[in-house]
Amino acid sequence: PNERRLAATSLYTDMWWDKFSSGKVSGKAAIPLDHLLAFGQGYDVLAWDIQSAPDRFGATQKLASGMLPISAMRNRKGAILKLRKMLDKKAARYKKECDFPITVSQ
Repeated sequence: PNERRLAATSLYTDMWWDKFSSGKVSGKAAIPLDHLLAFGQGYDVLAWDIQSAPDRFGATQKLASGMLPISAMRNRKGAILKLRKMLDKKAARYKKECDFPITVSQ
C-alpha cells in the first residue's frame, strides 16, 4: 500500500466517481471475489489503498487504506458453489414455482 505505482504484483480495478452538487464525492469499484482470492492465495490478509488520479506532475495522493481479511472469505468459497447450484436449480424451474404476472404493490 505504500507504493505509488501499479506493478505486476498489484491487484487493481477502475473506480467510478460521482461528484454531487454539495461538493461531496462518492466512488465505487468492483473486483470479482475469485480474482481477489486468486491474487491473495496463501495470504490471510491483503493491504489495500485508494490513490487519487495522477496530477499534472504524475504524483498521486493516498485517499484511504486498510486491511482486508481474505482468509475468512477463502474458507467460505465452498458455500458459494453450493449456493450457485441451488440458484441454478431454482432458475431452471421458475415457471413451475413462480406466479405470473408478478405484481408489486405501490
